[in-house]
Amino acid sequence: MDKNKALSRAMKQCARSEQAIGDIRKKLAGWGVMPDDSHDIIQYLKDQDFINEARFAHAFVRDKLAINRWGRIKIRYHLRSKEIGSDAIDLALLEIDELQYTSILKQILDSKLKSLQHESDRLQIKAKLVRFAAGRGFEPDQIYPLVDQLMKQV
Repeated sequence: MDKNKALSRAMKQCARSEQAIGDIRKKLAGWGVMPDDSHDIIQYLKDQDFINEARFAHAFVRDKLAINRWGRIKIRYHLRSKEIGSDAIDLALLEIDELQYTSILKQILDSKLKSLQHESDRLQIKAKLVRFAAGRGFEPDQIYPLVDQLMKQV
């Protein structure tokens, strides 16, 4: 695909939804765009504000927390994999409301605990709850107090 057609296609993609630099770079490579042309296209998209790291990071954090119920660790990992800069990631993660974050963690732990009602070993239940929350990307210092609180009810 030639450079102008790829640019046009990338602009349409960015106009439809927020895109990360890494995602656009992969799409351009998939379309057969040469690396030098790809760099020029991405720079143009950044200059024209089609791609904005901070805007993407903010939207990604908001969506992954609310919809997927991911924790900060998993969100940060996925943003890094999309070539988002550390400053943009840090700013976006700072916008998370602590009460909402804790509430989401409590909800997923409550839900997981209900699915473990058949378990009789308290240590196994606690381990499964911790692993589940850690797999969702929540921090240990957030997980353990809530798990201990839930285990008092079991």
